[in-house]
Amino acid sequence: RVELRTPRNKSGEALPPPKTLEQFMETMPTLSPLAWKKYTADFLKSSGDNSERIAELLEKPISEASRKSILYLMLVDSKHFSGESYPRDPQPLIDELNKYAPQNTPIDTQEKRFARDLSKLISRIRHPAVREHALRRIELKKTLSYSSAIDLFTVYTFLMNYDESNAEDEALLMSLIKDEEDEFTAHSNGMDLIELSRDFPDGTHVPEPLMNHLMLFIYESTPCPNCKARAASYLMSENNRSFSRENKLELAREMIHDSVGTLRAIAGSFLS
Repeated sequence: RVELRTPRNKSGEALPPPKTLEQFMETMPTLSPLAWKKYTADFLKSSGDNSERIAELLEKPISEASRKSILYLMLVDSKHFSGESYPRDPQPLIDELNKYAPQNTPIDTQEKRFARDLSKLISRIRHPAVREHALRRIELKKTLSYSSAIDLFTVYTFLMNYDESNAEDEALLMSLIKDEEDEFTAHSNGMDLIELSRDFPDGTHVPEPLMNHLMLFIYESTPCPNCKARAASYLMSENNRSFSRENKLELAREMIHDSVGTLRAIAGSFLS
């Protein structure tokens, strides 16, 4: 757990919360990264809803330091900058990202932290333009065969904009694992999906029956005992109501004889 450090000026005196957006942008670059979160939280408490103006600023020619300050503010203020609440057209954000991380390269190989943070912000937004952005990156990944696993935020972006009624979405999501020839990449994609099943923002989620389908596939196909156990844990969870008791019982009876101790423990807990 990172302690929130009190923002201080060069003389060591504690800084009061910034009263204006201009003051925030001017002061943030001078602070230690450990003080950013506290200073940003103080600003959000002391100011009104500036979301429209903040989003507009990121589209204008401002300094690199100011851009980073604004982006950090938007990442912290998920209330106004995630889901369907993003106050403006997100296309300028996508265009900006493509300058730092062209669409024919995976984002996770970029050296610029700004590109990753921008991608993280975009991944929270639910919007048709963002959905198209994710689909293009996924398709380009397939066409160009990157050597690294598909970048986590691209998968995240797609899941935030997942269309439960579209059969092609389910097929595409499954293909990230099933159609991947490189075992390491398939394994990494599966790990990403396991992580996303546990940590999805703002109450949005992949439909549980689909996630069960994915987790069952990972359980049955992965050679990694840790991934197998994590997938099984998701399927056997008491909170997972769409994976029937009959299915859980069948899986538990299989796992109780597994050579992996964690799987035997999960099965034993269910059968006891």
